[in-house]
Amino acid sequence: MPEREDWLQLAAGNFEEFRLRVGGLVENPVEWSIEDLRALGKDEFITMHHCIQGWSGIAQWGGLSIKKLIEHVKPKPSARVIAFHSFGGHSMEERITTRRTSTARSSRSVCSPTR
Repeated sequence: MPEREDWLQLAAGNFEEFRLRVGGLVENPVEWSIEDLRALGKDEFITMHHCIQGWSGIAQWGGLSIKKLIEHVKPKPSARVIAFHSFGGHSMEERITTRRTSTARSSRSVCSPTR
């Protein structure tokens, strides 16, 4: 669990003040609340996860798929990279390919393990 003060405050408030902001080289910048994200639907899947810290595991995950996120924000043709930043202090960048933007195929989700 993240230990950052801003995350702890969001958790204490049941994430009512949380906002997922997507901007940059997109046609439709968005700022979604938890309720907005829930209204977009939940995709669930089971996948093998290989952590950069050396462990692996199989888990059921659920949340907003990157496919749906991409469909909503519509990256501009000049967009080349998607960057993710987490409350846990991790960041990730993933190159956008023509295939990914045209078919929006990705197994990644804005998600958490299903409990």
